[in-house]
Amino acid sequence: MASDSTNVAIEQMRRRHAAQESALRAVAVARGGVEKAQDRRAAELERLDAAVSEAQGGHDEALAVLAELVPAAEVADYAGESVARVREAQKRADAAAVSARVAELTEGLAKRRGPGRPRGLGRGGAAVVESRPDAASAGGGLAAGPSSRIVAEGLTERPSGSGA
Repeated sequence: MASDSTNVAIEQMRRRHAAQESALRAVAVARGGVEKAQDRRAAELERLDAAVSEAQGGHDEALAVLAELVPAAEVADYAGESVARVREAQKRADAAAVSARVAELTEGLAKRRGPGRPRGLGRGGAAVVESRPDAASAGGGLAAGPSSRIVAEGLTERPSGSGA
C-alpha cells in the first residue's frame, strides 16, 4: 500500500514539474515577445523623434526668417506663439540659412529702416494740405489732397496689437 501511494505522489510531482516547466517556457517566450516589441518601439520613437526634431528646426527657421522681416511681437501674433518662443527660435535657427532665406526673399528690395510716417504728414505730424490748380479753378482756393483725407479719417493710427 505504501508503494502505491508513493507512486501516485511521485506521478503527481512529475505532472506538477512538467506543468511548471511548460509555464516557464511560456514566460520565456512571452518575455522575448515583449523585448522585441520594446525594441521596435524604441526604434520607432527614435525615428519619430528625428522627424519631430527636423520639423521643429524648419519651424524655428521659418519663425526666425519672419522675425528678421517684422518685429518679434508681430511674429508672435501672426504665428500664435509667444514672443519668448519666437526669440528662442531665432537663437536655435541656423543663422546662415536664415540670412540666405531673408536675402532670397528680399532680393531687390530696399533695406528696412523702420516705420515711417504716413504719406502726407509733415515732420511735426501735421497734415500737409496740397494746392492743386485744377481743384482751385473748379471751386476756388486750396484743395485738400489725399493726405488731408488720411488725417481727417483717422487713418494715421496704427492698428492695435501691432507691437510697435
